[in-house]
Amino acid sequence: MKRFIGLIGVGALAACSVPASVGSVSQNIINGVTDSNDAAVVMVLSQVPGSQSASLCTGTVISPHVILTAAHCVDPAVVGTGAKTVVFVGQQLTQTSPSSDFLTVKETHFNTSFDMNNPQNGNDVAVVILVNPTTITPLPYNREAIPQTMVGQPARLVGYGITSGTDTMGTTAGTRRTAPSTLAKLDDLFVGLQDGAHGICEGDSGGPSFMMFNGVERVVGVTSFGFNGCPLTGQQGFEAGNDTRVDTYADFIDMWVRMFDPPASNAGDQCTSDADCIPLQCVQTSVGKICEQSCGPGASSCPANTTCTSVDGSNICVSNSANGGSGGGGGGKGGGCDVGGQAPIGAASLFFACALLLFARRRRS
Repeated sequence: MKRFIGLIGVGALAACSVPASVGSVSQNIINGVTDSNDAAVVMVLSQVPGSQSASLCTGTVISPHVILTAAHCVDPAVVGTGAKTVVFVGQQLTQTSPSSDFLTVKETHFNTSFDMNNPQNGNDVAVVILVNPTTITPLPYNREAIPQTMVGQPARLVGYGITSGTDTMGTTAGTRRTAPSTLAKLDDLFVGLQDGAHGICEGDSGGPSFMMFNGVERVVGVTSFGFNGCPLTGQQGFEAGNDTRVDTYADFIDMWVRMFDPPASNAGDQCTSDADCIPLQCVQTSVGKICEQSCGPGASSCPANTTCTSVDGSNICVSNSANGGSGGGGGGKGGGCDVGGQAPIGAASLFFACALLLFARRRRS
């Protein structure tokens, strides 16, 4: 049997109970710390009704109704046909976690091009839609092409997974943790994260990796896969942690955000805060405070009545009333190409970082 540890390789990682003492663990993610600051990073739990086990993943609130996660965290081929999903928003999941820490899910959607047998082909991105909007402040996700010059710069990981590849019972899972990392590699599909001292493990799938853009921390990746045993170095041309590039799949993500949380203002419009612009950010510029969307020559990604304009050294979409009614072409984001000519990764050594089954013994009302 192919050994994607956890959801698929049940024999490789035994199902586990949720321990009341999980918060006492000192090693977090891998060599990180317990995280009480990232309230918008949540747990995504999926369970087939009647099953004695559930899958544990991580996700990020990116708009009041929408949580960003990995495709393999909700794909029926991975979590089971008919699986029901719930979102946990607490810092630590225990047998006594209050019902108020669980949010009801309306539906889930994943990139249907995702292939669980070939994760190196990308497309491991999904959204979880809540029945009711959460009051948790959404986090901004990156929609701009990441330049190669950012390779080597600091990144940050957050997830609810186990803290060591030797934890075959999953007793260290269920607490939100964070750790520093480094953008070690960048291609059209993935941000490769590795610093030799920290990393991802089972249960961190779907969780965010963050980097700074002009002083603002944004989600740049969605945790997709790593390697058996959660090593801190990679193999076969991949880093220890491989996250789906958010900017490559921004169109997919934007579609669901705008469907369930349509913004009050569009790209190039005036705004007062990020809440006016979701999924964009409200940015102060020399032409006023506007919903920022990057663009570039030769494409037409700017909305109607806006123009791709150079403002403060960057090309962004600006409303025609703000730039004097000038016309012109818009721009587009980078990325989105398939990686060609790569051999499949050895299934015996690869795991989806979701890779965690836990007994769902706690009944929720």
